[in-house]
Amino acid sequence: MWLWLKRLPAWIRRNLLCPFDRIGEPRLRAIHFRYEKAGVTVGQEPIPWNADAVVVEAVVELPSAEAGPRGDFFLRVPGDVPAMAVALQPDVEDGVFRAVFRLAPFHRATSVRLYWRARRLGQVELPYLRAEDFLAGLRLENPMAFARLGSSTVACQTLVQGQCGGVTVCGVLTSPTSLLPVIDLGLVVTWTNQGSGSSQTTPVALNGSQVVARRTLVSAIPQGRSWAVGCWSVCWSVAGRRLADTSLRVVSRQTFQQSLYLADGRFLHQDASGAPVLDDRLPRPEASDRRPCFLIASREPGMAGLCRLTVATQLKDRTRVAAPDEQEVLVMDVPAPFVPPVVEDFDQVNAFELFSDGRLLGTVCSHPTPVASFTSEGGFVGPEDYAWTGVAEAELEEHLTRLMRVPPEW
Repeated sequence: MWLWLKRLPAWIRRNLLCPFDRIGEPRLRAIHFRYEKAGVTVGQEPIPWNADAVVVEAVVELPSAEAGPRGDFFLRVPGDVPAMAVALQPDVEDGVFRAVFRLAPFHRATSVRLYWRARRLGQVELPYLRAEDFLAGLRLENPMAFARLGSSTVACQTLVQGQCGGVTVCGVLTSPTSLLPVIDLGLVVTWTNQGSGSSQTTPVALNGSQVVARRTLVSAIPQGRSWAVGCWSVCWSVAGRRLADTSLRVVSRQTFQQSLYLADGRFLHQDASGAPVLDDRLPRPEASDRRPCFLIASREPGMAGLCRLTVATQLKDRTRVAAPDEQEVLVMDVPAPFVPPVVEDFDQVNAFELFSDGRLLGTVCSHPTPVASFTSEGGFVGPEDYAWTGVAEAELEEHLTRLMRVPPEW
């Protein structure tokens, strides 16, 4: 057999013996890369300009159960000396090992080649992320301000001076890649009084779970801030680049009181099953837990303020005086319901008046709308003075709809 092989040409002998020569050599299954920054590792992403180190890991299959020396594996980096494997670790599967390489960070996209002794096993492209590209893809979505008012925390754009127990601004920081490079750049929030020009900067720190994500919620709280009347601008920035701007307006208590209004007045009661019912018509006498419901709002956009409301009850018997009910409620720029306690003698009530700091906001009448009576001369006698409310408006619309309805036989 050997003599027969020696008679063959050299190129034929090489092709025949090549498979046998490679018995015992490793076979590359996969090759991965990752980078390290501040002790945090991110894999399979472009390597940023401020990475601390680059780690390349090759998964190789060795025919023998035991791996050879790790020095048999090395990476060739263009323009640099070959890098030997720092570790050769067995994988879960028998005969599979992981060759780990640790490289210095690059300053451009680089292609590295994996070798076992003198044989090339494969290569991997290491993409590069410039600081300009990272900042261009960074976004802060939905910037908002939240104020602590009493036991509530509400989103707002306008506050009342002296009422706020603290302000928190937040937003959603997003990036096409992980947020890990932000560690060196610094995310800050700057608060500026547009009247006086005074400002304060608050740094925003990210934890480990946030920097490895591509989307995370961030927030900041100003330290020792006394909110004077005026407008404040809130600027989010990274490395001097503006990400988002919001504004916060502080108004006086008097301005807040003047902005309050009664959007509507309705009635709240319970049906036969005990479920609450909100109705724009006067509840029937057999309904239980009858009480008025006021819809209060502020004309200031994005308002969040605390208001002390007083409900004065007018009885049909003018000789009797009902004790007023007073409560502190949260008022915003959208109508919110304010419901006083249950009125036991509801049938004896003429109207409910709503006051704020001594100013009448509106009235809800608890008796039917008066009807005008016609005279023999064709005229009519008007009713006594009557407070026109949302309930009366609903009744008028219902009557007009019935009058305008055309019978089917017509």
